[in-house]
Amino acid sequence: ALERTIAASTEFQCVLDLCWEICQEHSILVFCASRQQSVDTARNIARGLAAKKAAKAAEEGRNPGLASTQQIRRSRDIEDMLKNVAANNEPVLSESLQHGVAFHHAGLLAEERTLIENAFRSKVVTVLCCTSTLAAGVNLPARRVIFKTPYIGRDFLTKSRYSQMCGRAGRAGLDTFGESYMVLWKKGDIERGKTLMTSAVENTKSVMFMERAIFLKSLVESVAAGACKTVKGAQDWGRSLLANHIDASLPDGGNCLQ
Repeated sequence: ALERTIAASTEFQCVLDLCWEICQEHSILVFCASRQQSVDTARNIARGLAAKKAAKAAEEGRNPGLASTQQIRRSRDIEDMLKNVAANNEPVLSESLQHGVAFHHAGLLAEERTLIENAFRSKVVTVLCCTSTLAAGVNLPARRVIFKTPYIGRDFLTKSRYSQMCGRAGRAGLDTFGESYMVLWKKGDIERGKTLMTSAVENTKSVMFMERAIFLKSLVESVAAGACKTVKGAQDWGRSLLANHIDASLPDGGNCLQ
């Protein structure tokens, strides 16, 4: 891990500058601590990018209001997207999408998430502000991953989650390389963040036998799916659980069913 200092007055300004550096050519994921933070960050990045584009156009003597063919095509794609977005999400997305920015979290409808994911893949959206749920099961690689904060909710990131999230940067066969940045703004987070990036991944643990309700729920689901049809089948299922193979101190999964 390398340390980089960015001359910025606020935590958000750091994130905006990191987006501005490559957003014209490459895709970026910005991980946020909460759903609301992903929405607010998307709105603010869109406004910040708009201001930077206008300033650059003025510096070069161009008319910032003159739309390119690419921008016109993007506007049409956005209009089609917004027809399928819920009314409560439409105002923010309508503003942010014009600048290639969107948000993604578990509170969106499945159809909305699919629309945004497809827009990111097709480069209609180049900056996607999201929560940690995007790192699990959604194939959305990016050139740059930015952690706006080292927290998920109120909890500091674990190494396993950090590795999973920054692993979205630079997928083999899809990009030449990738990079991730973690913004450490608060004094108390700086050393913790540095330690996180250099530490080993935590050992895998199973919670199957730690709470009876979790164990019984999994058993009922296995019975309903047809994986367990007899008492012996249920005992074999219990003995095949990961918990039996990573922690010898836990009770035998088969005996738990007796």
